[in-house]
Amino acid sequence: MTPAAPPITHPTREGCCLVVDVSAHQGVYPPWCAMKAAGAVAVICKATEGQSHQDKRWQANAQYAAESGLMVGSYHFFRPEWPDPTIQARRYHEIAFDRTALNPCCDFEVQKGVDGTLCVERAIVFCHEVERLWKKRCLVYTSPGFIAGLKADPLVRAGVAAFPLWQADYRDTPQIPAPWTSWTMWQWTDGVKARIADVPLDLSWFRG
Repeated sequence: MTPAAPPITHPTREGCCLVVDVSAHQGVYPPWCAMKAAGAVAVICKATEGQSHQDKRWQANAQYAAESGLMVGSYHFFRPEWPDPTIQARRYHEIAFDRTALNPCCDFEVQKGVDGTLCVERAIVFCHEVERLWKKRCLVYTSPGFIAGLKADPLVRAGVAAFPLWQADYRDTPQIPAPWTSWTMWQWTDGVKARIADVPLDLSWFRG
């Protein structure tokens, strides 16, 4: 029996779909049926990180999400300190391609001491390789503070805007990081503004 769950509301939800993202980092098993009852249509599960790491709950999360009637997506936590981004892209494709229906995603939120311009250049190479392998657009997950803090060359940074933006910004009105001019997906809470079955979860609105 599907547990009752109140619908998630937010001023900008009109025309958007509710999406949840999960990983082993949360330390709890997500309330799958409650997500669907709350209005979620998809779950984006962490699949890989760096050149070799696989999220320990990737397979279980992807399986349970699908069994609960939710569309399954995945993301890769990009590590810019590794000099060849294509290795990360190929590993991500190897692990996640056959398990997901949604577009691939690059979680771009750490610099690890790498020069800002080089950091962006490597992320762009990763996304292009992912798109080549998946034959789908690659979303870039990031935040305004992180992008601004990189202080990357403007011409190089402009190249990242070729990929759809999945923005993390917990203010009521998101500040879109330059060089993007709009967001495709907006992660608007990490469980502070809304919970599902009393579990704090990362919730996003998807325009589409």
